Amino acid sequence: MEHAVRAQLRFRTKVLRQMLNDWNYLGVGELYAGDDEYDCLLGPLLTRLAAGADADDLARFLRDRIEGHFGLDLTDVDVADFAARAVAWWQAEESRPAA
Repeated sequence: MEHAVRAQLRFRTKVLRQMLNDWNYLGVGELYAGDDEYDCLLGPLLTRLAAGADADDLARFLRDRIEGHFGLDLTDVDVADFAARAVAWWQAEESRPAA
């Protein structure tokens, strides 16, 4: 069972990393060869999603983190849309039967 839990966490981490890279709020996707640019958000996002955060909670966290950590002005960044997509994805994952 523990192996299944670890595999599920690896899969969810991979998917969330891809979601963040696709969102690419820093605009560095085509300039950066790695896929770990947004990894500092993975753990905190996964923790919040697992704790049942809704889209508003996630958006607040992302705004605070992005403005504080990256020093970005989020005027042109659709944080609410990403947060809603992340919560919808998480809820769909949670509703899947265990393998």
